[in-house]
Amino acid sequence: MDFATFSSGEAAKAEARYGCLRDVFATNVGHSSVNADWRQRFKVGEKERVLMQGHRVSGDDVETVRVYYEGGIRTYKTLLDMHFQMLEPEPWVVRRGQGDSKMYAHALHPHTEEQLKAATEIVKEKREKRVGPRGERVATKIVQNLRKDDGAFNFRPAEREKQKSQLLGRVELRTTQAKWNTDEHFKNDQWVYNSTEAMFVNGYLAGACSQNDHDGFEKPHDDVENTLRSFEMNLERLESLGLVHLHPDVVMVPPLGGKKQLEKDREDMLKRQDRIKRGLSEFEDEFETNAGKEETRGKKEEL
Repeated sequence: MDFATFSSGEAAKAEARYGCLRDVFATNVGHSSVNADWRQRFKVGEKERVLMQGHRVSGDDVETVRVYYEGGIRTYKTLLDMHFQMLEPEPWVVRRGQGDSKMYAHALHPHTEEQLKAATEIVKEKREKRVGPRGERVATKIVQNLRKDDGAFNFRPAEREKQKSQLLGRVELRTTQAKWNTDEHFKNDQWVYNSTEAMFVNGYLAGACSQNDHDGFEKPHDDVENTLRSFEMNLERLESLGLVHLHPDVVMVPPLGGKKQLEKDREDMLKRQDRIKRGLSEFEDEFETNAGKEETRGKKEEL
């Protein structure tokens, strides 16, 4: 399994988006340096790494996501596309963090020559094609991490409480969180940091999985529901996510009854197909619906 590192703005949101892509199996949020001389800012002790120039150096505390994936350079290029997708519509603007203008800086941290080549090509392409109204260029920079130990050295994982923040931290999900606050899940560091289940449920709750699909990215493992089913969550966990229908022992009865529902679905499908053949949009909009009602009312009055 390969890994890649991205500074894509706010790490919590970026982790959710990366976690819903096909062939991604784990994500961690943390911090990295985007300074070209970052190696000189660190010293390596036997037990710890510390900043040489004080606790905090501007540009050495940038929010970052580490992504573990399969699929080689094909998947890496999809990750690159996702990075730039998240920076739209103004990829030259770096949002300010609390008290630190570089907290959400944009950077790619290639760990192999293959990653470096792909990153260099896409940054060059974006800088040529994406120009702001005042001539601004894409703000993403490349910070090389090609030495054998660089992948670990220039990435400092955040504490457990900051991982999977959509699942662990959102106030409106307290009821959901209570169902997951067990030794097997929330209280288990390995599950929080390394579990594909934690990563995907976090992305699902953030709405990132459907968002990725609408952006033209493939859903991981064919589709969201099948991915969630593959985790074989118990009924209580599924209920906390509003997904009780995914449990194998639960049978959901259509509101109109099986046969009537099928007939209605078929009728609706034929109507949509007919609209497409006539060069109309697949679904009626509100204006068309109201116009149709007015036309019907007029014909009745004429009679």
